[in-house]
Amino acid sequence: MSYETCNDSPMRVVVSVALVYLVAVSLAAQSRAAVRTATCGKLLAPASGIYFGVNPDFSQPPSQLEGDSVSASAINDFATAAGRRPVIVSFVQHWFEGLGFPRAKVLTIWRAGAIPYVRMWPDSGSPFGTGNPPPQFPGTYSLQNIIDGQFDAQLKAWADAARDSNIPIVMEFGDEENADWGAWGGVWNGGAATTGYGDPSFPDGPERFRDAYRHLVTLFRNEGADNVTWVFHMVEWYAPNQSWETFANYYPGNDYVDWLALSLFGLNTLPDGRLGSFEQMLATFHDPSYPGIYADITNLGPKPLSLMYVGVTPKQGDAPGWISGMFDTLRSGRYPRVGMMSWFNSDDYGSELVAGAPMTNAFRAGAQDPLFAAKPQLSGNCLPPAPRVKLSSRPSTRTVVSWAAIPSATSYEVWRNGRRIATTLGTTYRGRKGKYRIRAINPLGAGPFG
Repeated sequence: MSYETCNDSPMRVVVSVALVYLVAVSLAAQSRAAVRTATCGKLLAPASGIYFGVNPDFSQPPSQLEGDSVSASAINDFATAAGRRPVIVSFVQHWFEGLGFPRAKVLTIWRAGAIPYVRMWPDSGSPFGTGNPPPQFPGTYSLQNIIDGQFDAQLKAWADAARDSNIPIVMEFGDEENADWGAWGGVWNGGAATTGYGDPSFPDGPERFRDAYRHLVTLFRNEGADNVTWVFHMVEWYAPNQSWETFANYYPGNDYVDWLALSLFGLNTLPDGRLGSFEQMLATFHDPSYPGIYADITNLGPKPLSLMYVGVTPKQGDAPGWISGMFDTLRSGRYPRVGMMSWFNSDDYGSELVAGAPMTNAFRAGAQDPLFAAKPQLSGNCLPPAPRVKLSSRPSTRTVVSWAAIPSATSYEVWRNGRRIATTLGTTYRGRKGKYRIRAINPLGAGPFG
């Protein structure tokens, strides 16, 4: 048969498939090019030192949920107790409370001079406080439902709002997924089984988490939310709690993760029941075949490491000594991949810093080290753009200057005839006639004049 007369020729099929593929790739590229992207980029490893962060006790009655009450006062109280202002501040977004972009909470942290760190918890309820629906494992927001795209509309809207804010945002999807307390944990989403999802040689629980994580990252990228930094966060074990719950099994891959993260609480894990030191938690182990959590997680890839939940309580032993040892260990240089340390400042857990307490004094002493003065390094331009200024003269000698609000701005400088004459939170200024220029300010500095 000739090529011209054979409709099902293998050559013709190959050519047709290739053309369809090329058209699809071209359309996808055009679609991506048409999407607005944030100019602000991702949080990079610090140029030197370690970012200083905090997980404040952002909870209030009756629900008592982390993240329900994000306030500047809680941030300021921690800064006063710690003797240093945080540059990273985190809060939880519980999906059962709503999947909208938490604009007010993000802006509160940003206006307090810190980068917002959002811990997304796909939970359907909580056992804490009152008035919350009961927890479900896995519940409405199962990893499989996320993979299947059931919440894509809400998540796209979240990504669009984050992009348009042009504020740098650090994001976790779930955390400590190798534990059993969160509905997104692998144990609740297939566990060690291998026949219910995907690769029949791979445990379904970690595989579903990995794919749900990739789904979110891809969705945000497609929406142009390049200002969102993605963190992969595991809980500390001396060795995997179950043989299938390894860090590597859960890891979405270097193409999807910007930072690695570990929880590192002071625990009574020594053989005699005493409090294990900060360094022992990082580097020692019960199982001689396990290299320790620092080596385990940094072996996943070249990403910087955040110690995201760090805390200890007096009831566990010598809390001041543990804290002093923590700062000594971080100063030692033996763990060079650590680029962020975030204190778990929780009254409920017992690690809250309280002025005058011995553990607080130990923390203040360690936090004074210049090692923790690192300033945020970002991959894009996160300064606010030039305001669009409008002048409205009056018959007298007065002028009204106005400009459009800029989402990432925290204040505006008003300049007249080459001199700064005012700083305002608003978008209008009334003054004498002259040559006016306005520039927006945010925690990273001043943008260009408009």
